[in-house]
Amino acid sequence: MIKGRKIRFSSYHAPDTLLIGGLLALLAFGVLMVYDSSVVTSLNLFGGQYHYALRQLIWVVFGVAAALFLYFFDYHKLKKFALPLLLLTTVLLVLVLLPTPVSLEVRGSKSWLAFPVNLPVLEDISVQPSELAKLSLVLYLSALFSGKAKKVRGRQKIKAPRLLDFLLPTAVVAGLILLEPDVGTLVIVALLGVSTFFFAGASFWQLLLLVPGVLGGGAALALTSSSIMNRIKAFLNPEADVLGIGYQINQILIALGSGGILGIGIGESRQKYGYIPDISTD
Repeated sequence: MIKGRKIRFSSYHAPDTLLIGGLLALLAFGVLMVYDSSVVTSLNLFGGQYHYALRQLIWVVFGVAAALFLYFFDYHKLKKFALPLLLLTTVLLVLVLLPTPVSLEVRGSKSWLAFPVNLPVLEDISVQPSELAKLSLVLYLSALFSGKAKKVRGRQKIKAPRLLDFLLPTAVVAGLILLEPDVGTLVIVALLGVSTFFFAGASFWQLLLLVPGVLGGGAALALTSSSIMNRIKAFLNPEADVLGIGYQINQILIALGSGGILGIGIGESRQKYGYIPDISTD
């Protein structure tokens, strides 16, 4: 409340120290795990053991700075950025599919935009537009559905959002991610869209209408995509092709099995010695 010229914050706006402490602990643990898992790869590729850990730490600093900014930012003002951010995301999702100097294909997926900066540790800045889609889609749908409340007999009542308002932007974003293809992110983005639609006041019948489309689309995707089918086969029977589609899951099982419940100690893992590809992320 405002008293004179002084602003007194209520306990409602006080920072949640438990939440912030847990978040910082997870960030610190994450940096430690990136270092532990990537030390061998860093030495082989860059001649130093801290390369990937330092990159991770730099992005942690940027992330914490962004979180502090948003903490003091009035989230109501984000509404006017909802449509521009979604349009920007859509343009970037199209850009990754085009043969441009900044488009980057990794293991058969065109999911990245890489901009060279030639700085120490940060040789390039890589951006994954599908990650931005998670935020921009939720922000757009939230802004779109936020005006659906109306007063009925003196009480606020939420008017059910239109199914088309949800389907159109979600289908466009999900379709572009599918073309990359990045099925894992596609599922997450679709679930985020459906969750936002649900919390905006979608009726039971609207949600029921989505079920045949989701089940049919998922089945068609699994049957037509060899990568998805291979993942399903590796999950159901990881020992069927130990050196092929089941290689990574078997290596992870070895890592978990050798560590047991308590592990073998920080820095003592053996699977980081060239057994698991992309180990700093996987």
